[in-house]
Amino acid sequence: MVEVITPPSSLADRVVKGVGPDLQTIMARVEAGMETLKHQYSDVLSSDLAALDKALEKIKAETGELPTEAATELYQAAHEIRGLAGSFDYPLLTGIAGSLCGFIDQLDSDLRPHIRVIELQVGAMHAVVANKITGGGGRQGRELVASIGDLVTKALAEAGLDR
Repeated sequence: MVEVITPPSSLADRVVKGVGPDLQTIMARVEAGMETLKHQYSDVLSSDLAALDKALEKIKAETGELPTEAATELYQAAHEIRGLAGSFDYPLLTGIAGSLCGFIDQLDSDLRPHIRVIELQVGAMHAVVANKITGGGGRQGRELVASIGDLVTKALAEAGLDR
């Protein structure tokens, strides 16, 4: 005789009941951990902004052929900000950093002809942080993101690239 064993069909059926903390306890721990990380994120964010500034200065000082290490550093710093800022109540910063990443992705290897657009995006990120603008920034935040989007679209069109 063959016995057929049917495995549980959902995760809830697999969980051992009555063992471990309840959901409210787990959520309280997660929220406490996020609050601790939020305080630490300001240091990480400062470091990422400094990396943006340093890479930008390197790009402006370059005279050789590109792509360069500085362009990669600029992209990586913006990518870090894009990935983390929203988790710590800076979705406006995430949008601006995402715009910068998208802009760099669409450019040819030489970023120097577009340095002014990049400077404006980096400057906008600094302004958001300096003014401690959390959340979406309201109407002004939406206008800022729209203005940056228009600027990027215009710069790409002038470079003969589609957005």
